[in-house]
Amino acid sequence: MTSYFKVLPFAFTALSVSLAARAQEQAAATATTGAVRAIPVSDQMFRKTIWRAIDLREKQNRPMFSDGKEISRVII
Repeated sequence: MTSYFKVLPFAFTALSVSLAARAQEQAAATATTGAVRAIPVSDQMFRKTIWRAIDLREKQNRPMFSDGKEISRVII
């Protein structure tokens, strides 16, 4: 009976180390994106593309409208 108590801590330690190593493998998995460096899946929150028209006559969009229309030509 005492031999079981001597082996039990070693078995528990070996099991916990193997599970920790397995968790590291899953965290290292990366998604295939167009990024230069691969981004881990756990770091990706979401990806969403928004296409909309910006009305430069509105007051809130006034800073994007320059005098010579240089910026607005690039944006639109």
